[in-house]
Amino acid sequence: MRIRSFTRRQAVEWIKCGRRRSSRNPTFWLLISVVYTIAALAIVQIPILGEFVLILISPLVVGGAVLLMEGLTGSSHEPEPRLTRGKNMLKSHLLQAFAGPGKLMADALARPENLLVLLELCVIALGLALVGQILISVIAGSAVLENIQLAQMGFFQAWRLVIAAVAAVAVIFVLSTIFVYAVPLSLLGEVTVIGGVYYGVRAAIQNLPAYAIFTVLLLLPLLVPVMAFIHSTAAGAMVSLLSGALFLPTVINSMYCGFKLTFDLKS
Repeated sequence: MRIRSFTRRQAVEWIKCGRRRSSRNPTFWLLISVVYTIAALAIVQIPILGEFVLILISPLVVGGAVLLMEGLTGSSHEPEPRLTRGKNMLKSHLLQAFAGPGKLMADALARPENLLVLLELCVIALGLALVGQILISVIAGSAVLENIQLAQMGFFQAWRLVIAAVAAVAVIFVLSTIFVYAVPLSLLGEVTVIGGVYYGVRAAIQNLPAYAIFTVLLLLPLLVPVMAFIHSTAAGAMVSLLSGALFLPTVINSMYCGFKLTFDLKS
């Protein structure tokens, strides 16, 4: 397996590739994105456990999308379906857009070998998030627990916060490689789950500037509205739902393109 190297500018090509792929059946990707966004916004409202539950199930969603896109490559399901005339035109259009790809995704996820891989990745992602949260809480200490202002901190407390922030970035970095690289590698690359995580982190480090640009451009449009929703009211919910519907199709397809363009699985 060969890991290709990319420049910072080439990382934008992954996103362009994702936009092209998602535009082939925009109705299907819009439906999937709206359903997932509504579910995610409901889950994060669960006290204390919400974010962890979302991390736990996300590899299943990403894995289903990866298996779907791999199955759709060269498939007759991929083009946008034709509209049916009459009063049930919209209903017919939605059913046609969802039926073929939706069945393909469900069948792929139902295979025991795929489901087992994804469940392992779910456990790894959840474990990493929990360990990271505990580690950051221990490092940051009372400065976070007591919500101490920066101006009131001593030198030692301030440095603990800096180290905790670095640890948080490291955890987010590894978690992102699970979704972008480890999930498709473990499903399609004929490597073990641990091997998929290892090669995913290695590929991201090898292409760190390009990978950083790629993840920031993809995740910021989603994270900012979600944080607004968590700390806001109905307006934040509407903004989060809209951003999910608009950006998730590109995010999911861009991750698939990034994986395909990064790894040469034949060598």
